[in-house]
Amino acid sequence: MELKIKGKRFTQFSSFNLTLAFDAVASAFSIQLYFDPKNPEHRSLLRPGSYTICTIEHLGDVLLTGYIIGCQLKNEAEKTLAQINGYSLPGLLEDCQFPTESYPVQFDGLTLTEIALKMKEPFTDFGLQIDGWVQEDMDKPYKTTDIKITQTVKEYLGQLASQRNIVLSHTEGGDLLFTRALVENQLPQYTFASGMPGVTFALQFNGQAMHSRITVIKEADVDGGNACQNNVINPYVSISKPAVIEQTSGDDVDTVLAARMALSQELRSIKLTVTIDKWDPIKGELILPNTIISCTVPELFIYNPTKFFIRAIDYIGDSQSMSAVLHCTVPEAYSNTTVTNIFL
Repeated sequence: MELKIKGKRFTQFSSFNLTLAFDAVASAFSIQLYFDPKNPEHRSLLRPGSYTICTIEHLGDVLLTGYIIGCQLKNEAEKTLAQINGYSLPGLLEDCQFPTESYPVQFDGLTLTEIALKMKEPFTDFGLQIDGWVQEDMDKPYKTTDIKITQTVKEYLGQLASQRNIVLSHTEGGDLLFTRALVENQLPQYTFASGMPGVTFALQFNGQAMHSRITVIKEADVDGGNACQNNVINPYVSISKPAVIEQTSGDDVDTVLAARMALSQELRSIKLTVTIDKWDPIKGELILPNTIISCTVPELFIYNPTKFFIRAIDYIGDSQSMSAVLHCTVPEAYSNTTVTNIFL
């Protein structure tokens, strides 16, 4: 891995940690290195409050474009390491509310594309991209919708997008990206099984975050719009454990999709972690998020080859070793396809 700032490459790190996430606007990194206060390049790299724009690259390919947002410096009798950390450029949207000079905060008759452009307008360091397969849903207008004063920009855009099965992400170049995982017909790119050298597995199932039936209710509009409700069943919950969610924007059709997307959110409580002792263990290439893998691990109740979706990856390295941690879940957590319990 390389850190590049204003054309200058930094490659000598004591430790390195990069997390790339498909379903986040803020993929994060942290780097430990020796700081020489007499070196002007080091001063540029570590100066607190600089918010320097940088890129993280691997073998010439840009993986992330972001800000250096923090540093940790020490002065002790023995020489110590300094640490810098940062996130992808659209990570700002997780930290910021919509500025008051851009009010009003109610949008009537605007599409998600138009709302997103208005929300992003104060943030000039990055652009906005929309994948073609979500453009039609992005261009559907809302009768009315508004952002709460205390909501962050990411919270509000994520709320609108999730009801239409749209994911907020970022490009490697640092633009905000509206996309959708195309998992329905995707074949596994990698195959893992228990007993493979250098590979370990862990499964976490959080039943508290799941419900047997999710009902989404949309109240009638003041101008006469219909009230409606739709529900969806979660096959992973075998007891009566219902949930009710209010839909705050969208039409009757969106209510059907909103119920399914609420189930998708719950399915993300099924977490499979695959830890491998290399960044490129099988094909000699970097494994990336938004990828389907196949796993067979009877010790985790995965008795048959089963598809999983990589939502995020931690790339970890130091002077002694490199490893990658794949954070996975079932593909149905990122689609609106029929859900089947993989543990039955």
